[in-house]
Amino acid sequence: QGLADRILEEVRRSPDCELDALVLSLPEVPWQDVLLEVHRLSNTGQLQLSAWGAGIYTARVTNELGQSNGLMSIRVV
Repeated sequence: QGLADRILEEVRRSPDCELDALVLSLPEVPWQDVLLEVHRLSNTGQLQLSAWGAGIYTARVTNELGQSNGLMSIRVV
């Protein structure tokens, strides 16, 4: 299973998961690689990122119709 699939699975499985929890759930992957993949998934429309304040972001997995589900909060400090 590739990194993208693992990230998408974690977002679906752990609503309101913070970014540090996502990184910790993938201990064998450098955090920079996780961030790059989250960015790529957002650019390709597989994740929808939204800002909710200073350093807090949410990500939603999108389906083939572009609809979102599986909320994940990302806190950047």
